[in-house]
This record gives sequence, structure tokens and C-alpha cells, in this order.
Amino acid sequence: MIPVILFHAGSEIFAGGFIGVDIFFVISGYLITLILVNDIETGRFSLVTFYERRARRILPALALVSLLCIPPAWYWMTPGELEHFGGSLAALALFGSNIYFWLTTGYFTPGADELPLLHTWSLGVEEQFYLIFPLLLMAIWRYGPVRTWRVLLALLLGSLLLAEWGWRHSEVANYFLLPTRAWELLVGSLLALQQVRRIAGAEPEDRGREGSYALLGLLLLAGSILYFDSGLPHPSLLTLVPIVGVALVIRFASPGNLAGRLLSARPLVALGLVSYSAYLIHQPLFVFARLALLEPPGPLMMAGLSLLVIPLAWMSWRFVETPFRSGSQAGKGTFRLAALSLCLIALAGVALRVHNGGEVAQRLPASLLATMQRIEGQCFNKPGAHEKLAWLCSINPRPAQTPDFLLLGDSHMNSILSVMEHWSRRNDYSGQYAGYLGCPPLLGIYPIRPDQAEKDCHALNLRVLEHVRASGIRNIVLSSRWSYYTDGGYLGQDFCYLGSRPGQVRNRDASRAAFEKGVRETVATYAALGVKVHVILQVPQQLYPPGKVYSLAQTEQGIPDGAVLRGNSVLLQKHERLQRYTHAVFRAVQNEFPHHLALIDPAATLCDVERCLIGNSQQAYYYDDDHVSVPGARRLGPQLDRELRMHLGEGPNLVGRH
Repeated sequence: MIPVILFHAGSEIFAGGFIGVDIFFVISGYLITLILVNDIETGRFSLVTFYERRARRILPALALVSLLCIPPAWYWMTPGELEHFGGSLAALALFGSNIYFWLTTGYFTPGADELPLLHTWSLGVEEQFYLIFPLLLMAIWRYGPVRTWRVLLALLLGSLLLAEWGWRHSEVANYFLLPTRAWELLVGSLLALQQVRRIAGAEPEDRGREGSYALLGLLLLAGSILYFDSGLPHPSLLTLVPIVGVALVIRFASPGNLAGRLLSARPLVALGLVSYSAYLIHQPLFVFARLALLEPPGPLMMAGLSLLVIPLAWMSWRFVETPFRSGSQAGKGTFRLAALSLCLIALAGVALRVHNGGEVAQRLPASLLATMQRIEGQCFNKPGAHEKLAWLCSINPRPAQTPDFLLLGDSHMNSILSVMEHWSRRNDYSGQYAGYLGCPPLLGIYPIRPDQAEKDCHALNLRVLEHVRASGIRNIVLSSRWSYYTDGGYLGQDFCYLGSRPGQVRNRDASRAAFEKGVRETVATYAALGVKVHVILQVPQQLYPPGKVYSLAQTEQGIPDGAVLRGNSVLLQKHERLQRYTHAVFRAVQNEFPHHLALIDPAATLCDVERCLIGNSQQAYYYDDDHVSVPGARRLGPQLDRELRMHLGEGPNLVGRH
């Protein structure tokens, strides 16, 4: 529990804290299997009783925390965020949080730290497992413990192998879904069966090395928490390190050895009692602190919030968990109460999702909110863009003629795509587009992040190169959040590391070296083909999301205060400092290939001599802190028209005035 909390608090020391969930799965599988086997052996097994106990254990605190999330979500979230939150509430009520987040987000993606219920994906996995596992155990137990052990071992190995395949082919599904997580729970189940055999005397005990094995388990867990990070494939065979660690601790820790005495220390036992409530509370607490404050919470505030989790968790354990778990209410009453709470959560989620309102929506005009909507392009994030036939989108196609240009980039290119499409049609130019979220359009580099099993940015960029070579296209336009791969944001957060090979070490120096290599290799390769590369430098990143800034600037007259908007827009000097390295790389390569690399700097349009404005009183120029909105993209129109025409040569406008 503690590693997970500190990981979500942003602690760099506990970069592998997310494996706390894996530890929890093993322990959960162990405890539940002991209970089930005991009930089956004594003839007291009942599905109703089992699910009643699960309801008493899980639902009261979960319902309380979920419902308490609604008021701050209503007050601080923008309509789009509130819609997403409503969907997660409804999914939680159906024990499908893991499926919902698989379909809508990723655990390690930017923005995941502003999802209050993201952590409930693990409860979805656990409850789905326990809908199936009691029935399976009841069916196979009649054949004896040994055969039961063998069946569960076979299922464990199948799930583990599926996870190893899954991280290579569908990383997000692999992380969130039951089939690739079941093996962790089954490890706990096998440990429970081993304990049953030991109690029955079927397995001799060897206490000589128990203490050493238990300490080894603690070391494996500590090493995983300290040295794992989000760039490693997970779950995978590598996840065996912490899983073996917790298995050794469960199997060999006892009051007679050091590991057992450490784990039975009163502070750790007390934390264990409140761990479930602490797990539920910590993520919403952190998220709403981030949403409520204009500045991201600093290390001291996050440390304070982490400490605050403990007394809040104790209150939940003392006044919510304990009374319901030890209550005398009969099974039907428990199920009625559980059904009522789940229905309330589901109805609240559906209402939030369809209402599309909230306090932010009431404070800001609808016309202004409309300019902050995330741009969803049908041409962007095409599944399997590097392997499917329909991987390119055409822009104003002209049959039997070579396109005039190809657009390639990450979500920053997608932000200006609709404007480029409009301008191309207006001026009778033809183009093509290929792009993927988080994929830098550079040859020879590998993003070191979990989703590369699905996206494979390296393969996509090679496919684009082969297409350009075969089709005879003579202009390629690249746009990206360049500093995302070299510096992160203004505070160094949201960093996507690059490598010159898959699985390379994740650090800034290696990422910068890979970036420079990628820029030089990309320009040199296309130059050798006679293709001109047009790079749109990064649009200025704002300090805060527009929803927060406009809420702060809103006046009683309903018109945002221009001085407040300006005062909370990023300084040009600050933007230039963040982009200093990427600009230097591009200009150095431009000096090497002056006729094959052209640079377009959006700051010339989006910034004045002091600041890069987030918007005006009628419209926001951004839909989040680093992507331009449609009005922001339209502001860039004249500059794109002027500079692209100049770089592409004489002839009709590539883009026209809008």
C-alpha cells in the first residue's frame, strides 16, 4: 500500500511502487483460497456466503469514497473531464473499471494522474477473478488437492505466458485485463494449497533456511520497488521478481525469523489494517489537489497529503469497514444494501456522463467551453498504423497524381490537421497524413514506454519512409511535442524517454542523444531521396490547463478578465528556455542540410514580445496545456500559409487565409 501511495505522489525513489498492486493480488489470492478450501473441506461452502463476505469487505468503503468524489469532481472538472469521470463511476459499479480504463486511457500515460478512480482497475480484476474462481475450485476440488494444484498451476503458466505475449502485442490490455493478471492471484492460491498440505502433514517442513528465504523475498520486493519503472514491460516474465519475492515472504516469514518479526511490528500491522481504505482514498485525494490548485502540488504538499491518507484511512476502517464487516445483518440484507449502493454509483455516473455540466460549465459560457474541447480526428491513432493496409489518410486526394505533401507527427500534428485539410481543399492541394499519439516522427529511435508493443513508432516511421520513397512525394511536414522527448514539461514531468535501441536505459542524457540522432538521421535520409523536410517547432506550452485559467479569470459580467488571462499565460522567455535544446538541435542540423530542412516557429504567431497567450475573452487557443485548439490552429493559418509557400516554392497557396 505504501509503495503505491508514494508512486502516485510522484516519488522518484519509489518509481516501481506500482508493483504494490501485484503484491496485493498474490496476498488476496492466498487469503481467499485458504477461506474457500476451509469452507469446502468442512462442508460449509456457500456461494451466497462467499459473495456476502466479499460485499461486506469491499463495498462499504468503496461506495463511500466513490460518492464522496462526486462533489469535488462537479466543482473542479471541466465538462470533458466530468464525462470521463462519470463513465468511470458507472464502470466501477459494474466491476468493470479495468475494462473501462483499458478502452479509454493507460496507467502510465500523461493525464492519468488526474483520474480519481483510475486505481479501481485492480478491484475490477480481483472481483472478476472471484466471480469465476470459487466455481472452478468447487468443481476440481473433488479430484483432490494434488490434482487441483496441477490444474491451477497449468492455468497460472498459461496466464503468465499470455502476459509475456501481451506486453509485446497489446500493452494496455495486458496491464488492465484479467487473463494476463490471473497468474498473480493464482500464485497466492498455490501457496494456500501448499499450506493446507503442510497442515495436513503431507509436506515435511524444513525450517533451517526459512529465515534466509524470507529475507531474500523482502530484498526482491525492495529491489523491485526501487529499481522497476514504468518503462519496463509489465506484467511479464520480469514481474516474476516481485511475485517470487512476495511468495517467499508468505511461505517462509514467521515469528521465529527476522523477516517475520519485521512484518509483525505494530506499525506495519496497523498500516495493514487500514491498507484497503488507504488505497481507495489516496488517488482521489491526490487528483483533486491537482485539480483544485493552479500550480501543480510540490513535493512537500504531496508528502503532506500522503501522511493525511493514514488518519483518513483509519476513520474509514473504524467507522465504515469494521461495522459492516462484523455486522449481524443477514445475507439478503447485505445484498440489498450492496445492490442499492452500486445502483446509486451507476446512476450518478450515467447522470454525470450525459449531463456534461458541472460547476466549471456553469461558470463559463458554452461558446468558450466549446473552444476547449479535445480535437478527435478520424485520421489519428489508426489501430496498428504500422501494420494495416488502411494506415494513411488522404487529404483532398487527386486520383492518379502524387500527393503534394505528407504530414507526420504525434497529437500536435493532429491539433492542426483539420485546418490543414480545410486549407488543402480550398486551394486544391493534395496530401496524406499518418500519425500516432506519443510517436515522435523521427527515424532510428525508440520511445521507451509501455505502449510500443501496440504503436511501434519505430516501425511506423520506417513505413512512412518506404511510402515516401515509393510514391515520389517531395515534401514531408513534421510536427510534435518535441521537448516531451528531451526535457518533459516545465518541471521535468511528463517525460517520454527515447533510446537508440529498444529497452535502453531511461535517462535524460540518453534520451537527448537519441533525439539528436533521430533528427539528423531523419533529415539526412529524406535529403538523400530529394525530399524536403518541414519541421513545425513546438507550440508554446502553457503553465496551466485553460479550464483553470478561465475559471480564475471569470468575472460577474460573464466575460473573462483579459489581464488575468494574460498574467497566467506562459512567458515567452520561459517557453524559449524549455525549447532551447530542441531548437539548437534543429538549427544545427539545418546548417548541415540548408536546402532540405525548413523550420516554422509557431511562437512567432502565438506570442508577443512578452507572453504566449492562452486565449482571449471569446475563445481559448488551447484545449489543454500544450495542444492548440481549433481557434489556436486557425491563428497559425497565415504563418503556415506564408512559410510553407515560401519553402515549397512558387505556385498556388498550399494553405489559404481562413
